[in-house]
Amino acid sequence: MKKIVFIDVDGTLVNEKMAAPESAQAACRTAVKNGHTLCLCSGRQRFLMEDLMGLGFQAVISAGGAEIEIERDVVFQRLFDDSLTRKITGFFMERETPFTLERSTGLVGSPFLFSWFDWLKAKEPHFAQYIDMYVKYEHVIRAEEGVFYGNAGKIVFGSIQPGFFDAVVAEFGGECDITRTSMAALYGNEGGEMTMKGLNKGSAVARVLEHYGLSKTDAIGIGDSDNDRAMLDACGIGVAMGNSKDDFKKIADFVTSDINDDGIEKAFKQYGLI
Repeated sequence: MKKIVFIDVDGTLVNEKMAAPESAQAACRTAVKNGHTLCLCSGRQRFLMEDLMGLGFQAVISAGGAEIEIERDVVFQRLFDDSLTRKITGFFMERETPFTLERSTGLVGSPFLFSWFDWLKAKEPHFAQYIDMYVKYEHVIRAEEGVFYGNAGKIVFGSIQPGFFDAVVAEFGGECDITRTSMAALYGNEGGEMTMKGLNKGSAVARVLEHYGLSKTDAIGIGDSDNDRAMLDACGIGVAMGNSKDDFKKIADFVTSDINDDGIEKAFKQYGLI
């Protein structure tokens, strides 16, 4: 039976060097040749995944579910409205919180984001190269004072202040879907990712399945972090990467090996995709 496979990007398909292992690339190409459908399912903006499309992906879920593209056509998009964006950014600015507004053309970082990164570099010098690579790769620009940046599909905030994540949920949980960040090394263990209410990877998976006329039982989801929970819940089979945290592994039907130990390839073999 042919399957549709939803694959997270960072930590699942792409490693810490911002590259997909050769075994994962080969597995994707072979699965497509075998008649299966592949869909990228990421918190990234769409333009940051173009280099992966050559592996045979027919569909893309980006910005944590805020945008869906199928066969190069955008079939769904829902962005933050301006009034809510102003409310959220005002909340963070008052608290000197580092955050990014993720837009289809690039990421806009608050003034506090760059001072936060400077602090991280001083605290963890070995991490400086990764931070610089992230800023360059993700096209992060510094917000100009007095300029409003709208049309964000996702907002990411950082913090190490105990209870800060819960405070953001209490303030905006009625208007946004909020999950803990998948990049805690960059944004702290109290950081999070925000989309408009009702939008997450799971809701996007449901929309893609509906488009293709498929059911949950036809779907396999593969991920590595908390923001992939909704994706796994929306799929008939959920796979956790070996590099996932233990609490994430507990919700999976199968735990494959580490991303750099042929994790994708082994998961594909486990379910007969290759």
